[in-house]
Amino acid sequence: MKRKLLASVAFALWTASPVIGISAVQAQSTQPQQSEQTAPATSYSDTQLEEYAAAAVEVRDLNVKWQKRAQKSANPAEVQKIRQQASAEMVQAIRDEGLSIKEYNEITQAALQNPELSERINSFVE
Repeated sequence: MKRKLLASVAFALWTASPVIGISAVQAQSTQPQQSEQTAPATSYSDTQLEEYAAAAVEVRDLNVKWQKRAQKSANPAEVQKIRQQASAEMVQAIRDEGLSIKEYNEITQAALQNPELSERINSFVE
């Protein structure tokens, strides 16, 4: 279960990218363009990783919930509303754990590139 968390979170982000991407861009639109080119930090505190793990589990669960709802609808306008609601809930779940969308995305990218970091994150998943 633990080993699959990061893969399922990455998949959730990929499948929900139209959803998360819109909100993430809106949430970060006030930040300078230069920050997008900054490399993600490679050292994270246990507190940050614990917050990330909790947020990642919630994002994964929300993605499953909202994907099921979207798949049941044949109406594109309804699917768009579902995606907007999903995005809002995922963003709120991340923020509720004390992370910004930028921090969450940076940790995700770093963990996908660093197996040791991924293992540290998985150690916080119960």
